[in-house]
Amino acid sequence: MKRIRIGNVELRPLGENDNYLAEIIKWYPNTYYGHENDFIKVDDERYRYKDHENCFVHKSCFKNPESCYVLAFVTKSEEPDILSVCDRPWDLSEEDEKDFKRIIKMIYEEQ
Repeated sequence: MKRIRIGNVELRPLGENDNYLAEIIKWYPNTYYGHENDFIKVDDERYRYKDHENCFVHKSCFKNPESCYVLAFVTKSEEPDILSVCDRPWDLSEEDEKDFKRIIKMIYEEQ
């Protein structure tokens, strides 16, 4: 299975995993990217919100322009099966849903 990204949806192989062949992820803009100066540096790893003393952000949150979360996993079996993470695939925008379905179709056509 190869890595495929269509729009904001990506199929990402997991390599040698016992349960899953790949994950399907949704990319979105990282609101922390480029805003490191809007936070107070606490130590080498953490920053905190200026108006919330007990709410921290790890330094890695500022590094990438996009973040992602898992929509579904592609399971190992006789043929691939899609295991959604909660209702995330059904909460996508119309465009992202079309891209999600295109990726699923490609998974099954590859078999």
